[in-house]
Amino acid sequence: MSFRGARGLVVASFNPACDTLLTMVALRVEDVEVYPLVTGRAYDGEVGERRGALKKGNKFESWLYANGARLLATVVAVEFGLRADNMQVEDLRKVRARRRQTLQEARLARTREILQRLANNLPVPDLLIQPAFAVSIAPGEYRVVYPDYAVLSRWEQMYVVGEIKAFITRDNKAPALSLKRTRRQAAVEVIALREEAARFGLEGRVDDRAACVFGTVKGLNPSAVYQERLDAEVSEVRTALRRLERTSALGLGTSQSVEELFQNLVGTRAFNFEEQCFSICALHTVCRARIASQPTVLGDEAADALGAEVDLPRLAELIRGATPLTPAESSFVSVVSDLIGLLGYGPETWAERVA
Repeated sequence: MSFRGARGLVVASFNPACDTLLTMVALRVEDVEVYPLVTGRAYDGEVGERRGALKKGNKFESWLYANGARLLATVVAVEFGLRADNMQVEDLRKVRARRRQTLQEARLARTREILQRLANNLPVPDLLIQPAFAVSIAPGEYRVVYPDYAVLSRWEQMYVVGEIKAFITRDNKAPALSLKRTRRQAAVEVIALREEAARFGLEGRVDDRAACVFGTVKGLNPSAVYQERLDAEVSEVRTALRRLERTSALGLGTSQSVEELFQNLVGTRAFNFEEQCFSICALHTVCRARIASQPTVLGDEAADALGAEVDLPRLAELIRGATPLTPAESSFVSVVSDLIGLLGYGPETWAERVA
């Protein structure tokens, strides 16, 4: 996943306790760029989305946007009390910048014009294709997000952000990991929409939900709209945004070079290694090696059960028969003894797996 732009906020929300991750997001530096700075060698793992998945996603999205987004309008109309044949659609991708104005500024300006009209009870489009919403991450700094679409809910008189994903749903269920990332992405968009709506006194109308359209086994035929509650995800993204505001405490803006900054962060263990790091950050092998003697390397559940600071070699000694020195060590020996009896593994097998 990219650390630049709005996607960086999604990444940050997965592990907001990791100062190294937050620093990469704040500086708009990719993990694969930092990797050689702290290891001395180039990153040779996978980078970004696989080409086939990206191509499939673009094709599915284009299909829904074709002919004035008629197919997308048909899918969302019933869910939001609209008539597909009477929906007004505006494609913000077609906005043109004026002189001395960037395309991003032009799309933001047009989106805000629409929200202003909504606040004034004037007619607005029912469906927006890739509107632009800005979300603040620090004083004077913001990132712009572009939801795949936003549909006007007649009940709240406010737009609901929408995501289009080509991954296939089966039995009305989407893949868990894909859905998790989609929900986080949509949560960033909800926060950005609320911030934009606040400019016109409309923030109270914004609901923590998103309208998702997925693929199906029937080729390019889309699924029905999934309305996803995002209360937990919005809270997690807000936590990440608050921590991003405090990244200046890590030395950002000082005379340190980027290389020195990240070497210091990793060297002083200013990171928070978790299982999900394997799927979101190229530095996972670096951070894992720094805590090789701690239960965290065995997984989040092991860290919760044993305590993140417990020394694994010491646990191996206890399994092999060393005398417990603390109540915690005595409790550990008791639990392992019960497991040995239950599962039939010998102490040496358990010790090798722990160490």
